[in-house]
Amino acid sequence: MSVQREHDHADRAQSGIGTLIILIAAILVATMAAGVFFDVAGLLQGETASTSEGVSQQFDGRLEIVSVSGEVSDDTVDRVNVTVKLSSDSGTADLSAATIQWIGPAGVETLTWDGQNTTGSTFGITVFGRPDTVLDAGTDRATFTIDPETFGSALEPGDTVTITIGTDSELVYRLRVPRSLEGKSTVGL
Repeated sequence: MSVQREHDHADRAQSGIGTLIILIAAILVATMAAGVFFDVAGLLQGETASTSEGVSQQFDGRLEIVSVSGEVSDDTVDRVNVTVKLSSDSGTADLSAATIQWIGPAGVETLTWDGQNTTGSTFGITVFGRPDTVLDAGTDRATFTIDPETFGSALEPGDTVTITIGTDSELVYRLRVPRSLEGKSTVGL
C-alpha cells in the first residue's frame, strides 16, 4: 500500500507541475497581449488627437490655414507667408483686428497689423481680389506676411515656431524650417 501511495503523490506532483507551466504560459501570453493593446491604444490616441485638432481648426475656428511658406535668403528664412481662408460655416472675418503670437527661437512676440505693413512687431495682410481686409466668402484667400528679422532674427534650418492667429477664435500652427535651405528661394513650412 505504501508503494501505491508514493505513486499517487508522484502523479499529483507531475500534474501540479504541468498546471503550473500552463498557468505561467497563460500569464506570459496575457502580458504580451496587454502590451500590444497598450501600443495600439497609444497610437489611436495620438491619431485621434491630431484628427480632432484638425477638425476643431476647420469647424470651430473662423479661419483655416491653406499653406505656409518661407522665403529664403542667405540660407535662412527671412519672410513667412501664411495663407488662410474662412472655415466651413463661418460668416466673415475682419483680418485687420487679428493678432499673431509668434513663439520662436528669439522668444515670444505679439504682432499686430497697423495698416501700413511697416517694420517692427507688425505683419502684412494681402487679401486676394479685394480692396479691404475682410473675408466673407468661402473662395476668399488672404496671406499674412511676417518678417521675423524685424523683431528677432531670420529662421535658421531646423528652427521651429508656433504661431497663434487670433481673430474671433484662435488658430494654432507649428512650423518647422527644413534642415537644408541651400539653393532654395522658397520652402514649405
